[in-house]
Amino acid sequence: MLNTPVVIGGFGGSGTRVVARIVKEGRFFMGPNLNESEDAMEFVEFYDRWVNRYLLRRQVPFYKEENDLMNADFRECVSRHHREIGVEDADWGWKNPGSIHVLPFIHRQFPDLKFIQVVRDGRDMAFSTNDVQLRRHGAALLRPALLN
Repeated sequence: MLNTPVVIGGFGGSGTRVVARIVKEGRFFMGPNLNESEDAMEFVEFYDRWVNRYLLRRQVPFYKEENDLMNADFRECVSRHHREIGVEDADWGWKNPGSIHVLPFIHRQFPDLKFIQVVRDGRDMAFSTNDVQLRRHGAALLRPALLN
């Protein structure tokens, strides 16, 4: 049985990397396969594959098969991420800013989940040239006129 994870999310550029490093210093297993931003790589493809579809589920509801596929895909990501933890009851989690977009889904998988949302001063984000989130998820969330 896995302990309840700590998941760190927010928006790219918000400071999630610093929080992940603090959590790791607290002896939480955050995964062996991290990129330079401390994102757990086992979840990157899952988020790339599912975030926009999940965000659009209110306009176009999931088919049962899609829901089952998303659940199975997530369980596989967790299994790969957790594989090298060593101690079954160790404190663990992952960091990926995209977690914020599927938080209700993750919460259904782990009802006692601890989620750390990193919020940066909106002015920093507004004046930033970082438009990664807009490019990745803008089409799923915004009307076309707002994307130009």
